[in-house]
Amino acid sequence: MTANVKDSVERWERVATLFEAALQREPAERTRYLDEACRAQPALKAEVEALLVHASTPSFLDSDALLFAAPILDPDGNGPYVLEQELAHGGMATVYVARDVKHDRRVAVKVLDAMLTERLSAERFVREIRLTARLQHPHVLALLDSGVFESGALAGRPYYVMPYVAGETLRARLARGPLGVGEAVHVLREIADALSYAHEQGVIHRDIKPENILLSRGHAVVADFGIAKALVVSQSEALGEGPNSGSQAGAPAQFSSAVGTPAYMAPEQATEGMLVDHRADLYAWGVVAYELFAHRNPFGPGTSVHGFSTVRAREVPPPLQQIAPAVPARVAELVMHCLAKSPAERPAAASEILTALDTSATGRTSSVPRFARRRLGIVTALGILVLTGVFEGNAYRRKYPIVVVGTGDAARDVRAIQAAADRGGDITLKGHFSFAIAPTRPVAPLLASGWYPGAAEILISKAVNVSGERNSRGDMATIESGTIPFYVDAPGEPVKIRGLRFVRPTQTAILVRAVRGLEISSSKIDGLVPFSNGAGGISINTRGEMPLPSSPGNPENVSARILIAHNDIDGTGGTAQVPTAGITVFSVGESPDKEVDLDIIGNTIKNTSAPTINIRHLHGRARVLGNTLQTSPETIGDVDAVRLVNGGSILMANNTVECKWPNAAAIQVFSPFAEWQTERVVVEDNTVRMSLPPRTAFGDFSAGISIRGYAKGNIIRHNSISGRARAALSMYAFRGGVPTDNAFIDNRLDGFGATGADIFVGSGVTRGRIVGPGSVSDHGTATILER
Repeated sequence: MTANVKDSVERWERVATLFEAALQREPAERTRYLDEACRAQPALKAEVEALLVHASTPSFLDSDALLFAAPILDPDGNGPYVLEQELAHGGMATVYVARDVKHDRRVAVKVLDAMLTERLSAERFVREIRLTARLQHPHVLALLDSGVFESGALAGRPYYVMPYVAGETLRARLARGPLGVGEAVHVLREIADALSYAHEQGVIHRDIKPENILLSRGHAVVADFGIAKALVVSQSEALGEGPNSGSQAGAPAQFSSAVGTPAYMAPEQATEGMLVDHRADLYAWGVVAYELFAHRNPFGPGTSVHGFSTVRAREVPPPLQQIAPAVPARVAELVMHCLAKSPAERPAAASEILTALDTSATGRTSSVPRFARRRLGIVTALGILVLTGVFEGNAYRRKYPIVVVGTGDAARDVRAIQAAADRGGDITLKGHFSFAIAPTRPVAPLLASGWYPGAAEILISKAVNVSGERNSRGDMATIESGTIPFYVDAPGEPVKIRGLRFVRPTQTAILVRAVRGLEISSSKIDGLVPFSNGAGGISINTRGEMPLPSSPGNPENVSARILIAHNDIDGTGGTAQVPTAGITVFSVGESPDKEVDLDIIGNTIKNTSAPTINIRHLHGRARVLGNTLQTSPETIGDVDAVRLVNGGSILMANNTVECKWPNAAAIQVFSPFAEWQTERVVVEDNTVRMSLPPRTAFGDFSAGISIRGYAKGNIIRHNSISGRARAALSMYAFRGGVPTDNAFIDNRLDGFGATGADIFVGSGVTRGRIVGPGSVSDHGTATILER
């Protein structure tokens, strides 16, 4: 981003923030507020005042024309929506009640402010919010339609259409008086439910606040998912960061993360250049919760993004239970947990908030009733489970989970967890465990002959649900060290591993060879200690090494639903010689009755020197959604940040991928084997950054997104690519494999600098289709170009 554009973006955000805050005050108070907020900045104050004047000036939509229910979306007077009355007016948009003529129903039409529209690309805004149309949930306000007015008084202004919800905003409800504790918990649970669902679809809200929460018939509905991001991305393009912007070649676009409402923004949102993931929404949930219970913002009044971020950096809000003693202790702890300054210290996922609220609602202080804890015979001092005849019988084990408390003594800790795993059922781990002993559980010979050591600490061979429980300070249950801390070899059995922290495991924190149904979620892997061939965070592998058509391993061993969600993996510790990887899925699923349904959702993976996500030879379906992925500068060579290889049907959408390697693709779709062609892969709506310094020498494989080898019928569309590389998009032959019938459609090159061409089509590539911007170097056969 050029300096002028960056300054313009930041100034726009500052003006918008002040305008929104001023608009919420009484007219008599606005001048005093602006005098204080804009000290020594008269130009800034004047710009905000101009917006306020404009906001108070009646427009066509405020006139008596509305009384005649004029159709506004069609210049011929036959529009599909007829405006009836203004419902709400904010700093950025006006909401109108309208009639959907075709379906004879009332809807809400939100029209962006005219002066705001001048600062953004309306078409880009509409493209960005299209992601919201995927969300279908009882507590998410759906997107029905969107577009840009083509003529009339609203020409050029974006709009979007939502269901009409009869009720009021949470802000309006608060203005009438405080909510009771029970009512507040009910509302907060439904907000968390909406966030959990949206995050699973890879969509982050970024602007959770009472104004965006609607209350109707005793339920909460969250509005404006995806709007905050769309505003910043579209206004950045309008300020010169689009594909034809003329930005300095090679300068990657770095959009400010400061999008949202200051009083509810997470610290990382107010910091330039910080990556923002779903945990920013959990922070905002915490602020809303604190406000509902304490009747005040946790940090007091503020004036700007900078003002609030400064307060947050220096102050810890008063504990909620001190301010509102009527709030249940577990709920108050949860709220403070969400307000942690570091994303890593907050709950890993909104589902954890739901679980905590539900547990609190039952009145239990533990997942195990007190009398049951006595019968279980937990020896807290030793952390070793006393397994007696009372545990015989699966029904008892299902009803009452086994609890194991860490001691820090490796021999005792490993023995206790292994004894619990051998029993099966539900297991809760609490405290700090050491795995710093020689492993004793052998792994399958096929695995040990390849990349993995021959033994592990804990063998999971039965249906089990292992969950970590945080302590009163919010610290996760922690497993420190260990060669392969958890090795899952449970043919035909479901396994869940949730909420655990692994510190410096050697080779792989969790290695899975056989399972039918798997969940690994809300866990954290801090640093890796590479074995001789490297290390990884989470690995599902039935081959041991790279699967080959002549040696596929045992893909039938892994089947059914596989969920890897909301984990935080830090690959620090790897080098170019002994690399670290993120999530690996090799040779899984077998047709027709043992296919895999794989979801990799909402994970944060960083500092890897091998692929962040690597999927090879999958029978079934895979969805890679809403992950934040970042490589280290170190790499072993011919690897890519994300590899989708020899796959079945794969959708990769709404991810952020930052690649720092000069001879790699951020996202690679390919197959080196004619027997295992890669087909039906869709890569869409991802944000790709090629973060390479000036004067980097790029290799032939350097690209933002690439298709190579035996790849057929794959679609790369609506992705945003910035930074520097040999090409933004490429297709080329590989080891005799020639890509056929693949398409690049409407991808955006946001300040991208290519040392070759923006789009490269290699020799022999057949029937490629290219739609959208960018220079093309075409050496293929029968490439279709559409502009």
